[in-house]
Amino acid sequence: MTKIRGNEIIARMQTLRQPYYICIFICLRLIIGMVFMPFFVRLDKPIISPFNDNSDTFFNALVIIVIGPLCETFFVQHLPFIVLLGKVRSRYVIIFSALVFSMLHTYSSIYIISAFFAGLVYSFAYWIKKDARPFVTVCLIHAGYNGFSFFWNNM
Repeated sequence: MTKIRGNEIIARMQTLRQPYYICIFICLRLIIGMVFMPFFVRLDKPIISPFNDNSDTFFNALVIIVIGPLCETFFVQHLPFIVLLGKVRSRYVIIFSALVFSMLHTYSSIYIISAFFAGLVYSFAYWIKKDARPFVTVCLIHAGYNGFSFFWNNM
């Protein structure tokens, strides 16, 4: 049996066409969400609600699917990679980015942990595509996940 090394997987991911790459990372993000779902349902008590139940659905969708991913990707993935990559090892930039992402999602204690893993996914996706429009790629991954979650929760 042939052993596949991490570098080979990364090289294959770098050569994937954009739609496939985005779909793979959205699925990975959905899996992380499903892993944490039982904890949200049984153990977690929200600290704050990100949106008021009486607020406008269109406005919520706009913020969650478009504005949030654009801003978060810029400030949490793009800037740290621009500023820190080359000065510190890429793994530290990925972890730092994930920590910042989790601190922006403090709706509950378990949500912070879940957001850390989500931040790892987004930062890793950014790092893999760092030479091929990483900002657009991660924005689309993040928006795709948020869109799926938004529509799933508002059915």
